[in-house]
Amino acid sequence: MCEHLNPLECWEHHEFGGHLLLRIFSQVPLCEFPTNVDVFDTFPVGGHLIDALLLLLALSYGYQERASETLLLHLDRQHLSQALELLKVIKGSQVANLALLTGICWRYYIHRQVGCCSIYPADVTAISLCIKKALELPLEQKSSILIGGLIENVRWLHSSMVPCECHQAEGQDAASLAAIDVINRLEAHMRTIMVVGRRSCMALSCARTHGSYSPAIGWLPQYTD
Repeated sequence: MCEHLNPLECWEHHEFGGHLLLRIFSQVPLCEFPTNVDVFDTFPVGGHLIDALLLLLALSYGYQERASETLLLHLDRQHLSQALELLKVIKGSQVANLALLTGICWRYYIHRQVGCCSIYPADVTAISLCIKKALELPLEQKSSILIGGLIENVRWLHSSMVPCECHQAEGQDAASLAAIDVINRLEAHMRTIMVVGRRSCMALSCARTHGSYSPAIGWLPQYTD
């Protein structure tokens, strides 16, 4: 299927399913974030236009019905149902979450390059929150292939951000703090993955053989004198 998708929808195929969601939302315009939603504790995003898929992901943390109400203005029920099922699977995996967020960042980048949109504090805040939520999931070693790129993406979004007409100082400052915080979290997460990976290698190298089998076959108890 991937060869039938344009580069925007399938920017880099990581086999995590996010490219299918990007395909479903490829023609959906920016959507207004619902008001009276306290997903974000740093900046009132309600009333601002953001990427529709990013809106769905952000509101999936306790406000999925509000997301459905908004997106049904642009998607039929069949496609929305398919999107919700895909998102449910993706949200169970840290790697799939980060891969999807990387795709969303790239969509912002491409749209920005062709002059389709500007980057506002609401966009940076929403991306930062969703990355933070993804990092709270159980650690996965494969996340390391995505974290470096995500750090650069968030830095680019942060540096490209322009003030919105309302809450200019408040929005800019809050979004900047959110971006800096999530970059620090990503860097710390990468260090954790590296430390855990080295410990795993040490455990494997110290594993003792059992009978005629190699210790590399499984995680056998470490040999101790």
